[in-house]
Amino acid sequence: MNQVSQNRYNFRLIASCGIVACLLVPALVQASDLHVTKDGNDSNAGTRAAPLRTIQHAADLAQAGDVITVHAGVYRERVIPPRGGQSD
Repeated sequence: MNQVSQNRYNFRLIASCGIVACLLVPALVQASDLHVTKDGNDSNAGTRAAPLRTIQHAADLAQAGDVITVHAGVYRERVIPPRGGQSD
């Protein structure tokens, strides 16, 4: 294999690895599940064991793909999500 052929092969190999890496990185990023309960606290992490108190705080923390679970109760608050999105 001459030098030009070797360089082309190396370029294709590097380009292929880059494409594969770009496809795998989003799969490695995991969405969060945030929980909100009337007995929670907004200084908590938002996990099931340490839920948040307000829906607004959960909306402030949520990123694309995250799920906010609002547990039973009456929540009297106005929620203005800082980021848009679409969902079923």
